[in-house]
Amino acid sequence: MSKSPYDPEIKVTFLKGKGYGIRLFTPSGKIWDETLVKTRLEVGNACRSLLRWYDKMGSPSRYADKARHRIGFKEAMRRTDIPDDIRQKSIEIYTRGDRR
Repeated sequence: MSKSPYDPEIKVTFLKGKGYGIRLFTPSGKIWDETLVKTRLEVGNACRSLLRWYDKMGSPSRYADKARHRIGFKEAMRRTDIPDDIRQKSIEIYTRGDRR
């Protein structure tokens, strides 16, 4: 997926003795939100959480929207109790990106 000028930007900074600071910038360059995590392992989940909230608050961005819907999709597709026709339709919708 290519980055558009309407997508937010995330910057991660190592803060000696404190952990990692994560900032989410709007397309205009303003800080929208920031958080601090203790370890490098937590950075991915924190970034996803910031993007999910950015999308929930109504900011139009396919980049943030993907972060919101990616969680649990693979696990749901691995379930055996989902009929094949529903599974295929879900995959088509997911890859098209028009889940709303």
